[in-house]
Order: sequence, then C-alpha cells, then structure tokens
Amino acid sequence: MPGRVGDTPLIGCGGYANTMAAASTTGHGESLMRTVLAWDVVRNVEDGLSPVQACEKSVKKMATSIQGVGGVIALNSKGEFGKAFSTDHIAWASVSRNLVKFGLGDQADEQEVPFETVN
Repeated sequence: MPGRVGDTPLIGCGGYANTMAAASTTGHGESLMRTVLAWDVVRNVEDGLSPVQACEKSVKKMATSIQGVGGVIALNSKGEFGKAFSTDHIAWASVSRNLVKFGLGDQADEQEVPFETVN
C-alpha cells in the first residue's frame, strides 16, 4: 500500500516504555498496530503481572481477537524478562549477568559468556 506508515514508529505498536516496563515487538505490522501490542504488555505489567505473564496475556489476546501473528519481549523495572510469540518463526535473545539466552520461538538455548565489568 503506497504511503503506509509501519508499526515501528507508532508509539505503543513497535515499542513502548515507561518507568515500570519496556516492550519491543516484531511480526505482522497490522496486527501489532491494531492491538497496540507493546503498550498492552506494559499496561499489564503496570497492573501487577510479571513480564512473562504480561507478554503471554497480550499475545494471546492478539492471536485470538484478530488472529494476529507476532511476538514481544519485555523487561520490568527490576530487570525481569518476558517473551511470548504467536508463531515459532521469531528469533529472540536476552542477557542477564554472564548468561546469554537465545532461541527461535519457544525453543531456547543458554550459553555462559565472559563479560568484563566497567567501573
């Protein structure tokens, strides 16, 4: 469609953050825009859900309400990580201390990685 604005620059669709949480999405842009997926995840964290619960709730809502395809990763202000996908074709990664986690969809692998701390 000529002139279409993507989901990435739209606040709450491709990404959203405040003092409580942050979320970043990828997938079918129209699905992310119609459900304002990143904002919905952060709102769920504000309502008391963990990042894992918030991601799962929002992605399930997108998948069931509009059959949307996509995924989201999120962090809360404590550094807790969450992710959820409605497809197995999304790559993701997270780093916490010396542990790198990565995967494709729900498949995951972990690897210890040496990091130098900077003072």
